[in-house]
Amino acid sequence: MRRTDTSAADTSAAGTDVRGPGFRSEEQVAEKKRKVDGPGIGPRESERGAGMPKAGYSRAEGVRELERCFEEGFLLHPIGPVPGSLDLIATLYRASGLDLPPTGAGAEALSEIVCTGDHLVMVLVDGLGMNIFERLPENGFLKTHFRTELRAVYPSTTASALVSMYSLRWPAEHAVLGWHTYLPEHRVTATILPYTDRVTERPLGELGLVAQDVIPATSRLDEIPRRVRSFMPERLETGGFSAWSSRGTPYIPFRNLQEAV
Repeated sequence: MRRTDTSAADTSAAGTDVRGPGFRSEEQVAEKKRKVDGPGIGPRESERGAGMPKAGYSRAEGVRELERCFEEGFLLHPIGPVPGSLDLIATLYRASGLDLPPTGAGAEALSEIVCTGDHLVMVLVDGLGMNIFERLPENGFLKTHFRTELRAVYPSTTASALVSMYSLRWPAEHAVLGWHTYLPEHRVTATILPYTDRVTERPLGELGLVAQDVIPATSRLDEIPRRVRSFMPERLETGGFSAWSSRGTPYIPFRNLQEAV
């Protein structure tokens, strides 16, 4: 109750119009745009963890900082001896009958784990890293069924990982590097998965943007020679991302975990 009261008081003080909770006045939009667009390119020093790259560096300095983070183990390189998430997706696609060229040793190792059968089911748990997995109960379902560790793409954000999963391309190829992506040709900062303008929260379709403007890669889902079904959160159903990822294959929205299962 206290949280609701505080939020209502703050909203009222900000001058929210009576036309509904989603309405934003011109002053609110301008203020949010100022916070989104600048100044500065990174979080404040107090908000960054120890070892993270500092803000305000040149491109060459940024590359050196990134290499340092990999070398010191603060960041994990997406390509290495540990199989990656793209290796798993390629293995699943092959097991589903999609003809793909050979990939690395990681995919070959996973091919011995992923079984072929009448039905293949992939469940993606967002944010479940090994640091969380290691704290799970030893006799729990995930721990007792654990087969191997996977290395995420880099950046390991949800939007980057999902686009890589559907397109079989690295983030450097599909250009979706985070939850928010700036599109300089359209002067819009897009929120990729809900497919909205970050500032105004308007659907990108209303701004005349098609999926290819936002994600310059193609989903491979419709190439799988099987009956494919996708299940995704309801809040993503009406956006352009669901249409981009499914490529005409059926997708079913769900409101909660129980409904998804």
